[in-house]
Amino acid sequence: MRTPLLTNRNSQRGYTLAEVLVASAIFTIIFIAALLIYDRSNQVFKQGVESSDMQQSTRVAFDQLVADVRMTGFDFDRDGRPFGMVGIQTWQPNTTYVIGNVVQPNPPNGHAYTCTTSGTSDGTQPMWPEGSGDTVTEAGGVAWLEKGILQYQQPDEQIEHMGATAITLRGNLDYEIDAATDNGREPNLESVYFPVVTTANDEIVTYVLKSADASKNTGKVSFYADVAVPRNVHPAAGQQESLIEITGVDLTNQNPPYTLYRYTIKEDGTPDAGTAMAENIRSLEFRYYRDTAGTMVVTANGGVGQYDAANPIETVERQERREIRSIHVNLVGMNPIPDGSYTHPTDTVAANYRQFQLETMIVPRNLGRRGMKELSVVEPGRPVIRTVCAGSCDVAYVTWDPSPKGDVLTYNILYDDDSGTGDFKYLEDAGNNLEGYAAKWITPNKTWYFRVQAINQYGFATSEDFVSANIINRTRPETPAGLAASGGDDTNYPIQPNQIEVYWPGVTTNSDSAKLLSCADGSTREQKNYPGNERHYYRLYRGETINFDPTIPSESTVIIDESTTLQPTAIGTDFSVADASAANCRDYYYRIRIVDYCARDATYNSPAQTSTGESSFYPAIGQPAIRGLAESTAIPEKVIGLSIANTACQGVNCDVTLTWSAVTKEAGNPTGPDISIDKYEVLIDLNDGLAWQPQTSVITTGGATSVVLPSQKNNESYRYRVRALNCAQVGAESDPVYFPCSFAAVIGVSLTSFGGDGLSAGTPWIISSPTSVTVDAVPAVMKIDVWVEQGGGMVGSMQTQTGTIASATFGIPQIADDEVAALMINVTDVNGCTSLITRYILDEAPPPCPGVGLSANIGPSGDNSITYGLSNSSADQLTLNRIRIVWDKALTPTPNGSTTIGSVTTDGFSASLTSSSSSGSIFTHIFTAQSTAPKLDAAESNYPVRIAYSMHASSQKLATNPITSVCIEYIGAQGDVIVCGVVEPGTVAASCTIP
Repeated sequence: MRTPLLTNRNSQRGYTLAEVLVASAIFTIIFIAALLIYDRSNQVFKQGVESSDMQQSTRVAFDQLVADVRMTGFDFDRDGRPFGMVGIQTWQPNTTYVIGNVVQPNPPNGHAYTCTTSGTSDGTQPMWPEGSGDTVTEAGGVAWLEKGILQYQQPDEQIEHMGATAITLRGNLDYEIDAATDNGREPNLESVYFPVVTTANDEIVTYVLKSADASKNTGKVSFYADVAVPRNVHPAAGQQESLIEITGVDLTNQNPPYTLYRYTIKEDGTPDAGTAMAENIRSLEFRYYRDTAGTMVVTANGGVGQYDAANPIETVERQERREIRSIHVNLVGMNPIPDGSYTHPTDTVAANYRQFQLETMIVPRNLGRRGMKELSVVEPGRPVIRTVCAGSCDVAYVTWDPSPKGDVLTYNILYDDDSGTGDFKYLEDAGNNLEGYAAKWITPNKTWYFRVQAINQYGFATSEDFVSANIINRTRPETPAGLAASGGDDTNYPIQPNQIEVYWPGVTTNSDSAKLLSCADGSTREQKNYPGNERHYYRLYRGETINFDPTIPSESTVIIDESTTLQPTAIGTDFSVADASAANCRDYYYRIRIVDYCARDATYNSPAQTSTGESSFYPAIGQPAIRGLAESTAIPEKVIGLSIANTACQGVNCDVTLTWSAVTKEAGNPTGPDISIDKYEVLIDLNDGLAWQPQTSVITTGGATSVVLPSQKNNESYRYRVRALNCAQVGAESDPVYFPCSFAAVIGVSLTSFGGDGLSAGTPWIISSPTSVTVDAVPAVMKIDVWVEQGGGMVGSMQTQTGTIASATFGIPQIADDEVAALMINVTDVNGCTSLITRYILDEAPPPCPGVGLSANIGPSGDNSITYGLSNSSADQLTLNRIRIVWDKALTPTPNGSTTIGSVTTDGFSASLTSSSSSGSIFTHIFTAQSTAPKLDAAESNYPVRIAYSMHASSQKLATNPITSVCIEYIGAQGDVIVCGVVEPGTVAASCTIP
């Protein structure tokens, strides 16, 4: 049998490596794409869930916050201002009381007492009984009857803390759920003094943030509130509001994420632990407004302003919180974890967190509203006016008994000055009190007539009788107790630019020596505090010396007084005024006093003098005043408006008055704050024909913008400029003005000078007179006058050239030696303006003739020469110019005609014969230097001048010196020609001449 042939065709099945790699790559791409789609879907889902959670959490918290803010102040003061004897007079020692006077103790105990027996009170008050109808009699005989318990106004605020990132509010938040206790009344907090209380401690609500980073929670929310059980901040208890502090919070909005917390106050008056309202909060902001439209901003002031029942004066901060009418709330939520693919466009603190913002303007309908006690429907009965007390400047103090029936909304004080028979046309609301002040229309030093009127919504009733009083001032304000100025000695008030801020504590009391009022019923009343609307004014004075007297007008400047519009408004208990008229970098000093309205007219006072209504000065006259200082680095603006206002001349001398506009702004900042300049520099230049020469500068002080420049000459040309100085800063110069006009030409003056610049008598031009001077003018001028003055008079005569002159030369006459003279050049340009140019010249006296020594080299061994040795004793160099020699041929060897002067040499320089003459045997020869003139230096000695003779035969010798005289001509350093003679044997002659 035949075995089949085996082959390997198609013996293997499967994929090649290349196919496997391609398939793997495709599968990988598909798998990655699926993962990407899944991851993106997961991210979208995650972001959606987080966004939903964030929005839901933020919205829930926001809704609760808005709901509470909307209820701010709801029913917080249900009974409103209580009716009764609020503001009742306080018992005073050593005071006359009459039957019917009503007082409360000092300090108050919550009870009122009626005087039943007239008399004068003791020095110390009695033990006041508190039983209804109880009585007490003082040692002096004054008897009192307990009349009832007083009710007081609660000190509660609708907004207790007004913060930029936190808020504390109160309201009757359980009104709907507490119907059993008259819709939210709090019986455990009420008392006879506060009969209706509707806000418990847990209805004082605070919203604030806490950071997830506990180390950042270093802030606190602080405010004051009456949280006692029962409430006790009233005059009877004399308590102050308690300080409430919620600590461990963050008020910066700079450390997210935050949790929004809602805090309330516990029964013991401390904050609870707080309730978390929402996590993952980015920020919380509040803005406050005086109007419902949100245009009048009230700056957040926190919770400052503690109410003190013993001194119930409402602080400015409480008043500002009471004015709030709308609140803007902005709450921003954020994702719990960052998103790397997201960047917030503006938030750098939480840049990678997605955010959700909720904001709204809330107008709580209860802000600014109080409750009102229910009224009876009976119109009031007639009140009884008791007395009127006078002694304050323009204020009457009036007391009355209450209306016998009906609830009274308010009492009015009616008054007039028509003898009580008129219609009592003036009216002032006194509130629901039994005393009050009338001031608005009262003029002092007149008799006024008063009635009292009771009003409610069902009618009114007026007292039957009236009381009159002459309103005249007997009180004197207390002296201010302090004063400080910025930049002064009190480091609490740092220096300011362009102004000095002056501070002082307010004065609200009269002097103990002048505080008693006289009442129409014969009693007196102490008026220690300023009453009602009595008008008072501060007078602030500024001086430039530490001991200035404000009563001397020349020593002081009034910064504020009753006639200015700058009377300050108190901030808290302090006042301040910015003295913007104070110049920088200059010490000023201040004193202050306070006056009432009656200080303006002596007849308004008793005694009849204005000082009755004036306090003493602080600091007292004779004591150092309070120093202040302002500083600035501002460069003042350019002076403008410089002009010549007036000239007053006598002959050529004129007094020139300059004026300019005051500089009040910094250079380049015309809308910036004012700066006060009290120093100006006046630059004065004189045109000497060559250039403007600076003359001097004048500093004016006190802010003056004019100056008189004396002794300006109307035959010269002046240029004036002014610049302002502010501390070390110098402003730009004004445009110049000219007197009498601006000289138009540029003048040049030239002459031959041997030294000096001619600009002053100390550096005169050294000349050799007579000489000449050349005057050049560009452009040409129309007249030049030249003269020389020396020794108090003119030397020679004035020289004048007129016409169109571009250049002219004038002679300078011979002037006295060694005496400075003035070369005067008066130039008139084509505009008629003149410029007087003064230059100084000096002609120095020539140096003395040099001394002379003689030596002859003659005789059998000589060379027939005679040498003169010259010695210069001066400090000038002398130039030998010519030599004149006279000699006698008869003294030379024969034949006489063969002897001549062979040469004249001077230390290597030769001279040639330039002139010769003879008379018999006497010959005269004049020699001049052939080359560069020889120099005889200063202090040089024995300078040789050699004269050599030539003979007929070389063997001939001079037997004697044939020279009978020698005359030498020198040229001095200043061009002086000095001629000196030589007399045998070698002495200097007095004079000689060389033709």
